Amino acid sequence: MDALLLAQYGREREPEQAPPPVGVQQSLARELEALSHDLTRLKNRLEAAQAGVTHPQVVTSLRRRIEALEKEKQALEDELKGDLEQEKPQELRLLQSIPGMGTRTACLLLAELGDPLRFATARSLVAYAGLTPERCESGSSLHKQSHISRLGSAHVRRLLYMPALSGLRYNPLLKAFFERLVARGKARKAALVACMAKLLRITYGVLHSGRPFDPAHARA
Repeated sequence: MDALLLAQYGREREPEQAPPPVGVQQSLARELEALSHDLTRLKNRLEAAQAGVTHPQVVTSLRRRIEALEKEKQALEDELKGDLEQEKPQELRLLQSIPGMGTRTACLLLAELGDPLRFATARSLVAYAGLTPERCESGSSLHKQSHISRLGSAHVRRLLYMPALSGLRYNPLLKAFFERLVARGKARKAALVACMAKLLRITYGVLHSGRPFDPAHARA
């Protein structure tokens, strides 16, 4: 069924190839993500070293490396923020108007996506992030419960997790959406993923309209 649908779609629609997001800002965003992973790993090792029997020099070495990486991370974040404030000041302000979307996340999201409006619709952007539901109707997975596709950008999904979580407290639209899903019986984790997709649609909406986030307008 999957192969048949893809063949029919390609023959009838003749879709254009979507260019991948490229640019120096994306390379900064990816390096920041790698630095964050390195910092988490070193901090875990430091915690384990402090809890066990460890030579004092090991603890000192770990702290020194953590401090160096944190300075490097801050330098890259400042560089990315400065670049985007010069090149995409309006887009940055629009994203920061969304409750739960901080300056750091707004910068990283813009850097990772390039130009979000290169996608024709909000739905296509959500699909790019791998946050659209995937129905199981092929092979041995027939009739299994639907789940997100995960075929899109894992980088974008990781960027959306924390602002979606924060949005449950500070964004009335996301909070109400989450509560409706849970009330209908959806698992809280699945409801949070749905909020990530909705947050991405809101992101597309404010950029497409050129207007700051408005709960009433977004609900409509």
